[in-house]
Amino acid sequence: MNEYLVSKAVGQKITYYRKLHGLSLSELSKIVNVSQQQQSRYERGLNRIKVDKLFIYAQFFNIDIIDFFPKEYSDFFEVDPIINNSINSSKRRFIWRMR
Repeated sequence: MNEYLVSKAVGQKITYYRKLHGLSLSELSKIVNVSQQQQSRYERGLNRIKVDKLFIYAQFFNIDIIDFFPKEYSDFFEVDPIINNSINSSKRRFIWRMR
């Protein structure tokens, strides 16, 4: 099974805004012109969403497209602390080299 971390984070935000607006998965899929199956796969992070389609979601929800993305880089890796520690270590080495 494919799972894309950024797509999963974006999908969770789409689900959040869909529920905030009181819409079912089926209703939103019709509004943005995708199949119900595709909508489900977007929300679960199984399929990557094109920026053009993401822009349609942002317009419909009346939000900035950036609101779909986590505010912190490390938020992408909350599910795997080992990856998060590795990235933080790499960031520290990079910052140290920049000094």
